[in-house]
Amino acid sequence: VVSGVIGSLLLGTAFLFFDDLMPEELRRIPPVLLLVCLASIPGMVALDCACGCMDGIRKPQYNAFYGNSLSIGLLPVFTILMHFIKIPHSLAWGLFAANWLCAMIVLWRMREFFPISRSDAGLFPERRLLEYSVPLALGNWASAGLSSIDLWLVAWLIGPSEAGVYGVMQMLATGVRKV
Repeated sequence: VVSGVIGSLLLGTAFLFFDDLMPEELRRIPPVLLLVCLASIPGMVALDCACGCMDGIRKPQYNAFYGNSLSIGLLPVFTILMHFIKIPHSLAWGLFAANWLCAMIVLWRMREFFPISRSDAGLFPERRLLEYSVPLALGNWASAGLSSIDLWLVAWLIGPSEAGVYGVMQMLATGVRKV
């Protein structure tokens, strides 16, 4: 969650201070939409990490149900409901609500399987774990960035609104494929 918050803050700061360097398509994004999307990132990170932890203790049903099925299935439900009650940027709010709801459920369930007290947990993981996980995380991050290059091309060619819809449809398709 902390890494997601830091990443969101860095992206928000970049959008705020480097506005002149941004492409015109990104400058047209309404600030509320941008803030809601940035606030969704920590929820996505928390859900992904929590489901990964549950996979690590041989409980893949959490990733299959909450990480893929429920979070993707609730997205259109929340979006349609918010659209009908006239909430602006309902697609972004639906993404926010679906990811954070599922993240909270999985994080709540994790307490049963990972009963770590504050005295047991250190500020940083062990060195051997970091040596293993940091290169893996950087590789996954680079792979995710390269795999979503088509989303950036859609935003550049036809605009941010269409890219947002394309991105959500891509998430839905990926979730269905995983399930």
